Amino acid sequence: MAMSDNLVRNKMLEVERERLEVEKNKVKAITDVRDVLWGISAVMLANLAVNERVSKAMYTQAENMVNDIKDKINERWSE
Repeated sequence: MAMSDNLVRNKMLEVERERLEVEKNKVKAITDVRDVLWGISAVMLANLAVNERVSKAMYTQAENMVNDIKDKINERWSE
C-alpha cells in the first residue's frame, strides 16, 4: 500500500509542476502581448506627433489616455 501511496503522491507532484510551468508560460505570453501593445501605442503616438492635421491638444489627450491605461494595467499587474 505504501508503494501505491508514493506513486500517487509523486504523480500529483508531477502534475502540479506541469501546471505551474503552464501558468508561468501563460503569464509570459500575456506579458509579451502587453509589451507588443505598448510598442504599437508608441508608434501610433509618434505618427500622431508628426501628423500636421493633429493638434497639440489632441496629441496630448491621446498621450494622456495611453498613460492612464498603462498606469491601470501596471496597477493591476502589481496585485
